[in-house]
Amino acid sequence: MSEAEVDEFAENLIKTVRDRAINSFDGILEKNMRSETTRRYVQEFGEKLESSIFNVIPDVVDTTIFYLLNAIDNGDLRLLYKNAEGEVVDLDAKGFGEMAGRYVEEDAEGWRQRFSRSRIL
Repeated sequence: MSEAEVDEFAENLIKTVRDRAINSFDGILEKNMRSETTRRYVQEFGEKLESSIFNVIPDVVDTTIFYLLNAIDNGDLRLLYKNAEGEVVDLDAKGFGEMAGRYVEEDAEGWRQRFSRSRIL
């Protein structure tokens, strides 16, 4: 997998999974959403809803994505990725066993810092 393919996969993962999941749960913090999930959280946390889960949301999403990438890196989960040119890329074979690490890097080269528009804790 070339560096460009790695970056393309990372950017798509961040924008279509991480940012969307965080934004979805941030909607719950507005309390005016009419979903069963919102009602459950409002009932559980009441007025302390935002202060209780605001920082937990990206942590849970990031931990889940980390373990997904770690499973791919370790060969426990085999996934194929179709790049923008329509070529199928075997992430297990071509991901260099370092995708999870690149995801959680905290410097400017980390995938979250490079591609995410949602908060990073």
